[in-house]
Amino acid sequence: MTNLKIKVPVYSSVLESNISLENGLDYDTRSLDDMVNSIIRSIEPYAENKLQIKPLFNRNKTYKTVVQDLKPYKYLIKGKDPCVLLQFTAYTTNHFDGFLETQEDQKIELKKKHKLGSDYHFLLIYPVIHGKTKKNFKYHYLILIYEDPHKDSNLIMKASKQLIKKVLELDINNIKKKEIFDELEKGNTLIVPQFNMKFSSIVVDPDTDEVDLEHVEYLYNHKKATDIVKEYVQIPLNNVKSIIEKAFENSKADKFNFYKKVYKLIVGKTEYRIKLEQLYQDENKELIKDTYEKIFNSSIEITEDELSDNIYDHEFILEKLSPIISNYVK
Repeated sequence: MTNLKIKVPVYSSVLESNISLENGLDYDTRSLDDMVNSIIRSIEPYAENKLQIKPLFNRNKTYKTVVQDLKPYKYLIKGKDPCVLLQFTAYTTNHFDGFLETQEDQKIELKKKHKLGSDYHFLLIYPVIHGKTKKNFKYHYLILIYEDPHKDSNLIMKASKQLIKKVLELDINNIKKKEIFDELEKGNTLIVPQFNMKFSSIVVDPDTDEVDLEHVEYLYNHKKATDIVKEYVQIPLNNVKSIIEKAFENSKADKFNFYKKVYKLIVGKTEYRIKLEQLYQDENKELIKDTYEKIFNSSIEITEDELSDNIYDHEFILEKLSPIISNYVK
């Protein structure tokens, strides 16, 4: 029987030190419980549909992604640590093309108001407290994203990040560029096992050779989207630094020929992600936005039977995610 994998990216919220918990000076289940209750209170207005989540529009696409029907469930990990399993619905709509064919060979064309999605998307929010006194008390949340094989990974990540920021109101603990290389050097990682680059561009009015010349006089706009992907293995860290520094120099010197550049340094289960994105403010001025993320990538092996029978069962999800939490906390 073939084993399959569920990807589980793990994010950490920013480490906080302000004492705002009811029993916040001691490391006990009541403080963790209060952190969990705080998350549930943030979700409740959306769960009760008193507040709506703004739809996500996809760059250069007509369809949009909608997240709704948030359902928070409070559970105990290993019978003692409280957490929140957040189930939500996500779908795409505003389709102008496409179809769905049933087993009975019935072909359903997708229309603008049709919805294509699932009620079974999950985030696990797990509270962590460091320190037992007022002086060294700090806390944060681990957020585990459950990327099951039935779903579009891009949709899951976009929807999850929107929930983390807009609903849970948590800031992801992003890392600075210098900290990435400092951390790798301190860990004696002089060779990066895997280094990936993806450059995305849109060329306006590319060569007319690709246009039907018979109708070119009526052509109003012509754009071509291109992705360039490069993958390196066992590349020296200094070479990676040189590549990324050159990218920053080019962006400052108006040589940014792509609207987005994404660099991924993968060391074991840890992924360091650097993204440069061209933001247009007006016709005469451009802004390059740079963001950095440190992601703990894990995965769960499941059987084909589990894929069809257990994958959305809450107890199954908690059982599979518990070891990942234990490894991360260590």
